[in-house]
Amino acid sequence: MASALAQQLKQTASLNAALFKNAVNRINKRDSYLFTAQEASRHDPESIHGFAYNAFLQLESLDPKFSEYEDDLFSEAVKIQDRTLLNPADNDKLNTTLDSFLRLLSGHLFIEASSRVLEWLVRHFRITEFNIDGVMECFLPYHDSPLFVRILSIVHNKEYRGTINWTFLEAFKKISQPMPRDSLLVAMEKDSQLLRFVVDLLPKALEEGSAHRALINFYTVTLLAFIKKQKALDESMSALLLPAFSQILECGDVDATLGAYMLVVSLSRKTRLTSKALKALLTTVAKSYRSDASAAHLISALVAICASQDELESVQKKTISALADISEIEIWLTEASTIVGSESFLRPLISTVAAHLDHARYSNILATLFRGNNLPESLVSHACSTIARQLAATSKEDASQFDAIKELGALLQQRHPATFAAAVQSLKSAEDAQLVHQLEGVVAQLSVADAGGDEGEGSRVLGAYSADAVVRASSTQRILDSFANKEDLTPDVLASLCTALLARVSDTEEEVLQALYADPEKLLDAVSSNDLFTALQHAISADLPRKLLLLHLSFVTSGLIKQNPELKDRALFDLFLPHLLFTKSHNKLVTAVWDLLLGSDMAQLPLLSGIAGLVKGTIEDGDEVKHERLAELNLSIAKRIADNIVASDHYKEMVHSFVQKLSGGVRAGELFSGLVMNALLARVSGEHQVELGHEVVAFLQAHAGPMFVADEDIPQKLDEAIYARAKTPRTARQLHVALLCSAAEVGRPVNVKLDFLCDVDVVVERDMRGVRYVALCRAVYRLLNQEGLASPTRTQCLKGLFAALRDDSLLLLGGIWADLASSPETRASALSHGRAILHAHGSGDFIDFQAIVPSLLVALSDASAIVRAAAIQSLKALGELYSTGKKPKAIFALDFLYGDESLQVQYLERNDASQYIQLLLEHDDELLLDGSVLPGIHTRALVREKGEGKKASAFKEKALYFLLSHAAAWRSRHGRITLLQSLLDIHSAIKTELLLPLLRQTVAAVREHQEGHLGLAQPLSASVAACLVKIFDDTAISSLNDTDDNSFGVVKACIMVSLENDLGQALYQGILDVLRSDVPKTLQRDRLLELVQFCLDTVASAEQVYFALKQVVSEMLDDTSVIADLIKAVRPADEASERSAKRAKLDDSMTEAPVFGIRRLSLLVEIVSTKALPGDIGLISVLLETLGMLVNAPSLSNVDVDYTQQLILLAIMNNASALHTDTPRSSNALRIDIIVDLIRSTANPQTSRQALLTVGSLARLSNESVLHNVMPIFMFMGSTVFQNDDAYSFSVISKTIDSIVPVMAKSLKEQQTTKFDLYKRSRDFLRIFTDASAHIPRHRRSKFFIHLVDVLGPQDFLVPICMLLVDNVAFRVVKQKAVDLPSTFSIPFACLQKRPIAERLSVLLEVLEECQRLCKKLADVNHAEPVTFLDMSKSIDTQERIPKPDVAITRQIQALLLFVGTSIELLRAPRAPQGAEDSDLDVPMQGFVSQLLELTVDPTEGKRDKIISTTAFAALDRAMNVVSVPTFAHAIQSMLATDDQVLQAAGLSLIGRLNNVIARARRNIAPTMGSIIARVVILVQQSEKDSAALHTLHALEIIARTAMAGEENALAQAVGPIIQFVGQKPGPQQLLVLNILDIVMGKLGPRLIPNLLPTIQLCGSIISTSSDAELRIKAFGVLSGLLKELPSFIGSYISKILDIALDVSRTLPDDVEAARQRVLRSAAKNIKGKTLLPALERTWRQNESGKVPSLKFLSLYLDLLQRSLRAAERAEVHAELRPLFKLCLDIFDVRGAHFASEAPAEFAATESTAIGAFLQIVVKLNESAFKPLFRRLYDWQLEGAKVARGITFYRLLGALLEQLKAIITPYMAILFDHTIDLLREYVAGKAQSGELWIEVLGVLKKSFEYDEGSFWRDNTLMKIMTPLVDQIDVCPSITAYSPTSPTNALSSCLSSLCKSASDDTAKALNLAIWMKARSDSVDTKLCMLSCAQAVWKRDGERLAGAGYAAETVAFLVECLEDASEAVENEARTFQRLLTKLVGPLDALIG
Repeated sequence: MASALAQQLKQTASLNAALFKNAVNRINKRDSYLFTAQEASRHDPESIHGFAYNAFLQLESLDPKFSEYEDDLFSEAVKIQDRTLLNPADNDKLNTTLDSFLRLLSGHLFIEASSRVLEWLVRHFRITEFNIDGVMECFLPYHDSPLFVRILSIVHNKEYRGTINWTFLEAFKKISQPMPRDSLLVAMEKDSQLLRFVVDLLPKALEEGSAHRALINFYTVTLLAFIKKQKALDESMSALLLPAFSQILECGDVDATLGAYMLVVSLSRKTRLTSKALKALLTTVAKSYRSDASAAHLISALVAICASQDELESVQKKTISALADISEIEIWLTEASTIVGSESFLRPLISTVAAHLDHARYSNILATLFRGNNLPESLVSHACSTIARQLAATSKEDASQFDAIKELGALLQQRHPATFAAAVQSLKSAEDAQLVHQLEGVVAQLSVADAGGDEGEGSRVLGAYSADAVVRASSTQRILDSFANKEDLTPDVLASLCTALLARVSDTEEEVLQALYADPEKLLDAVSSNDLFTALQHAISADLPRKLLLLHLSFVTSGLIKQNPELKDRALFDLFLPHLLFTKSHNKLVTAVWDLLLGSDMAQLPLLSGIAGLVKGTIEDGDEVKHERLAELNLSIAKRIADNIVASDHYKEMVHSFVQKLSGGVRAGELFSGLVMNALLARVSGEHQVELGHEVVAFLQAHAGPMFVADEDIPQKLDEAIYARAKTPRTARQLHVALLCSAAEVGRPVNVKLDFLCDVDVVVERDMRGVRYVALCRAVYRLLNQEGLASPTRTQCLKGLFAALRDDSLLLLGGIWADLASSPETRASALSHGRAILHAHGSGDFIDFQAIVPSLLVALSDASAIVRAAAIQSLKALGELYSTGKKPKAIFALDFLYGDESLQVQYLERNDASQYIQLLLEHDDELLLDGSVLPGIHTRALVREKGEGKKASAFKEKALYFLLSHAAAWRSRHGRITLLQSLLDIHSAIKTELLLPLLRQTVAAVREHQEGHLGLAQPLSASVAACLVKIFDDTAISSLNDTDDNSFGVVKACIMVSLENDLGQALYQGILDVLRSDVPKTLQRDRLLELVQFCLDTVASAEQVYFALKQVVSEMLDDTSVIADLIKAVRPADEASERSAKRAKLDDSMTEAPVFGIRRLSLLVEIVSTKALPGDIGLISVLLETLGMLVNAPSLSNVDVDYTQQLILLAIMNNASALHTDTPRSSNALRIDIIVDLIRSTANPQTSRQALLTVGSLARLSNESVLHNVMPIFMFMGSTVFQNDDAYSFSVISKTIDSIVPVMAKSLKEQQTTKFDLYKRSRDFLRIFTDASAHIPRHRRSKFFIHLVDVLGPQDFLVPICMLLVDNVAFRVVKQKAVDLPSTFSIPFACLQKRPIAERLSVLLEVLEECQRLCKKLADVNHAEPVTFLDMSKSIDTQERIPKPDVAITRQIQALLLFVGTSIELLRAPRAPQGAEDSDLDVPMQGFVSQLLELTVDPTEGKRDKIISTTAFAALDRAMNVVSVPTFAHAIQSMLATDDQVLQAAGLSLIGRLNNVIARARRNIAPTMGSIIARVVILVQQSEKDSAALHTLHALEIIARTAMAGEENALAQAVGPIIQFVGQKPGPQQLLVLNILDIVMGKLGPRLIPNLLPTIQLCGSIISTSSDAELRIKAFGVLSGLLKELPSFIGSYISKILDIALDVSRTLPDDVEAARQRVLRSAAKNIKGKTLLPALERTWRQNESGKVPSLKFLSLYLDLLQRSLRAAERAEVHAELRPLFKLCLDIFDVRGAHFASEAPAEFAATESTAIGAFLQIVVKLNESAFKPLFRRLYDWQLEGAKVARGITFYRLLGALLEQLKAIITPYMAILFDHTIDLLREYVAGKAQSGELWIEVLGVLKKSFEYDEGSFWRDNTLMKIMTPLVDQIDVCPSITAYSPTSPTNALSSCLSSLCKSASDDTAKALNLAIWMKARSDSVDTKLCMLSCAQAVWKRDGERLAGAGYAAETVAFLVECLEDASEAVENEARTFQRLLTKLVGPLDALIG
């Protein structure tokens, strides 16, 4: 054996060379994915497996698919696996698993866990050597990433012998660079296998579900590049690519499908597909759609595929079926029709769908497609031809399809009549004309069906839409005729007919219109006049031919107007007006229209008065009219019409109609209307002219086109230009400019003062002519400047405008540049024009233009830089005028600058004006950069400074007067706000002087809810109002204090202003800002009081409206003396008191009614109560006085003053809290008695609560007063406040207690001598609270008393409060159940819970002391001593008589003990284990227990009530839960030591609490526990009743389970007695004893040796006799425990245990059987082989008999034997080798001795176990020991039952081969000849056993695979080949029970033989197999084909490469031609396999 093993290792050295260390180089050069070689050597396989497995679990959490690979790649068994030692089948399986895992891992490569997993695969499975294809599948998608470089560095490309040549990667491996895609493409072109590998990547991944985005992207991009690189693709390449792409399309992955679309499209452009292949491809693509994908991609792909191929005539029905299943496919197809080349797909699609219209879905698709607006003409033509052909060919009997075709035909005819008619016409030559006629009739019938009428009307409607004009005319005439009997027609038919007639109005054929208008009366009778007029509007609006237009207009004049005269005006403007302008190109037409118009009734219209003469005078019959006369005629007609408009009574309506036609859309009509409007502007004057100018300007503003063009002038004769060039844009522009010039020259109104600077959009005057004129001038100027291009026409218009304005031009320009409604460019242009005007005045007399300075200031503040720059230039021009030094001849616009308000303006002297202008020019740079600097300039220049001269001061005042007067007079919101904001930071009384009237008028306007009509306030503006209010600054103080000045009245008016609009709100917010400033503080005190009172009155009148004012008043009041004066002023006075002379006089609307007075007082006090004021004793005194007045005032008896009182109390409390206790005050300053009186008198609970809080706040200021009134206060609390169940009341109580109770507690403590004396003195005081406990809401009681205890001090007052509370319920608790006690004692419990445990214990101790005092008093109730804290006042039930003293005292004691017993649980520390010791509490706890014990003893010898002892004992029992562990243990010991059974039972019950004792405490009581165990055992033995025994054993079980070190001896001494005791006892007691034994085994160990035999006997007895499953499971468990815990001492009893465990006489339940198995496994694991193996031999001999052995016994025994042998040492096996080998032979003989050759199926598994046991023997032997055993085994199988032993032998040999592989193959020489003879016997029919046959073939197969040349050579293979091939004849007759079929067994064996044979032997084998094809048996042929297929599938590439395919094909052809269909099918299967290996077989066959 050793030599064979060495030989095997030598042969496999090449595979494992990397695993052995080099003695020279100690660093292991192993491959590693994560580490360098040096780092990799530091990590052993175990650590690699550990972190790889953790990484695998992480991957598994990300993708559950990884879980399938855990057992095969990451289990513990895999760690010891060496893949180089696996057989080929297992190796192939491993390779498959690894490749699949790598494909799945590919999608997660960038996760760190993947790298760790790869490290394990590289190190253990060596995938970079043996699985390079799989590695490439994983990494190739990342070929351009560092990951590929890393894996490539360790891949062994050169040594790899796979189908793909990866050596091209070596170049990139050497340079450590990623592989470019181009290199991969080159390799794919050279290597077809590599191409196939890449092509199969994605389909394979999709099939396994491991595809990922990176793979899809790589696959798509790579193959797209590959296809693009090829010039063309041949059929073989297409055959390779198309199936793969089709498989991707079928997968359902959206991303992969999109990629496949691109690949298929690219492929279709490189190859020409057959029609059949193309159709199949289209079907595959159509079926690939998924609902979560976009149908657009699918349609695009289909179109692209078809576009590059020959066009199909049709597609498969599967294709349209798949497309029809797609939602909204019709929409996508319609959109696809716009794609170039879509016809090649849509044409065959339409043809196919049209042929299958039996499905409604198909017809809907075509209908939607035909409705598309962008359908190409070629598709329309094809669709019409197809549908027409289908209509002609489809029979009417097929109703559904025929109806669908009819609908589609009608649709095409309606949308494409010409094309459809052409398609029908094209059928006339090829089809029967009658058939075509029927086709038209069918479509007509469809129209009739839609209309809901009969066939006649339907045909007429359809005819009206025909493409043939003759048909339309005829149908129109027939429709008109049908209205003669319209009462017979349905409404739907009538509507259809009317629609058809109205549609004909727009017809373009003359004969149709002649038919329509032939009888106007019929037409007007059929169709509504309004509908007809609307249709005519649309028809005539088009550019119609002359004849058609005249036909329409003739009908209008001759028919429509005659029956509907009211339509004359509409007809003139809408129908005739666009055709009334004579032009050079249409003069004849216009002449005809005029003739028609003037010859009709419409000539009588007032608008056309006098026109006929003009036209007839110009146009004479028969004469050629000159063009000049026609141009003049246009102008004459326009002027005449203008005259008619002026004279008309409908002026406004006519003007409006012409203005609308200015933009009517018809150029001639627009020009004609423009001429009329231009003439009209020259003929009207005054207001009409201004308004008409507005109309014209509005039109020009809305006109989109440019108006001014460079170098384009107004023509001298506009009429000639219009006549000659009516259609050119220039003519329209010229007319527009003429209109604008006319508007610019509109005359100014007379007798009106014009204000060119006002806001024209806002200002309202009685005479609005001036405002409208200014607005028109501004609009004209803006229109002239909206285009910056200079032109003569624009200049001419401006000249006209300025000529009309004359000297007012500069004012107009100032209004424009100061108006934000104009654009910045327009404002800049106005400034430029203004500068030009100023320059023009520079050469003449000097005119003072200071009037425009304010408007220039607005421009200087403009946000636009261009405006500011222009303003600076204008200002400089103005400065130049002043720099001349001339005296002004006049002041510009002196009396008319601001219209009627000009008189208010104050002007500067010339020098002052010049100085101011120079001041501005000094800052021109700043103003140019930022217009917002103007306020700063004014502030620096105009604010007066100390020490400046009079001249400077005078200039500043004049400048302010100048600017402010302009601000007051200027009726412009923007102008005013700009001026006011520029002076905002300047404080001067001048502002008040000048702006106060404007503010007063503004307030008045707001009060009247008016925007102002005539006053200075208009236009009103919120921003202006806000600035006006700011005049009340520090400079206005004197005027505000002055009683003769009205400024203060304006302030009050602003305060009370209405807030209904923005203006009022702005005033209101502005005055609030003034009140928030320091202005009120600087007022005189009387003024301040008056102001505050007025504010209070205002807020009191409407507090919700003036809420902000209330806040401002609060901010104003910060002086307590002022507040005190205010309170005195507003509080109610006594009747005899002096009327307040200091009070402010209110308006007449204000009343001094009590209700209003109280409201005002409440408001003031509310403000005071919410402010943080400094403490003031005077203010508090005033508040108390006021409170007293409210309480005692008789005049307020009917007024609700509760809220006011509460506010006063709150104010007192807040101010008192701010007052220091050391503040000096008089003794009677704080009259708390007033508050007490309020408490007594008020009925409002909120008032009383507030009063209590106030008393509490005053307590620290006046302790004596509070103590004097403390009892009334708390009596009131007890009777009222305690009963209120709300959080606020409880808060009031808490605060009152916080402030008052400490005073009382301090007084009580000052008198104490002992704590008990303090308890007695405080009893009455504390009873105030405890007696009130019943009145406190239940859920607030605990919180109240906890708070009370905290305030009093728990150390001094917790005990008396608890006892008083318990005494209150004493009469009740003695009658209650225990479960109700916690609820009754909830208050004292809550108080205790808030204290530490030590304090709780102290309280309970004092309570027990009180119990002791009461017990002593109870012994002699009449004795005066001892004195107790509790008396009997609260121990009397109201429902019973007064009890005797002893009964009352007993009740008190019982109640206190119940309280103690219930409170004991509070002594347990939170979350502490039961019985945990606390050294700090140990001593007091002992005292506590002692007192309880004393109370349990009756010293009166039965005289007192037993209830006291009982209650004390119950408390003691509860105390046992919290006492220390030693005390607890001794207590149990004492209780068990007594003879009282009740106490014994209680002690046993207490033992159960040992489970809660912590280990440290338990170890300390070990001696005591020993005594307890001994006592418990005695009690067990003394138990007479089963229940008592069970109770005692249960206690012992608890002790055993919780036992600690030191208790073992006591437990060991207890085992024997309890086993002896339980021998004959019932099951429950036995179960408890077994539980005890199971528990103590692990703790006692060898101490159980004396009791081993009794324990085994007890278990055996229970197992053999008991029927209780739980009991038997526990017995088996005890045996398992013995084997585990005492393996060294149980050897002498092992046979007894085996007898018990192997007893199969009784059938056991599954759970009991599992327990038996655990016993046997424990024996095999824990008992030494030298002990167990002989015992097993003895057991077999004892059970051996002539009967058939039980399979159950065999299964148990053999499993135990196998496990024992596996666990045994090698030496132990050698020592027992002979008996073991004999034992194995005896076991192997079971088959032959009892089952003959065919054993039952169950025996196979049992025999496998026996074989496994034998293998365990073999693996522990060397070669010298094994060889004789093998020879003996071979001889054994030749003896006796040859078949049965043969089956066993060959099964055993197969197992040996599986285990030892090549080591066993040399032993084949021993049985070689016998095996050949055996095979020949089967051929000769001498042997029949199928099971033996299969086992023989299995052994041969394995030996072929595992042999490494040591036995199987060509000579031996050739010798075995013939009998083995002959088994093909035998195989069909073999029958055997085996998981492997005979055919599979034989084919697998032959394939293994071929794989291990040389080429020559393989050729001989192939030929021998195919020779069986000549057999006459079909079964033989089928078996042969299966064997051949297996051989070629396993080794086909080698066979094909050696050229064996040709000879194989010859035999294959015979099989393909076999008469048997089964043989033919199987042959075709082989043909496909062979084709895949060698390609097409045609050449081989030929």
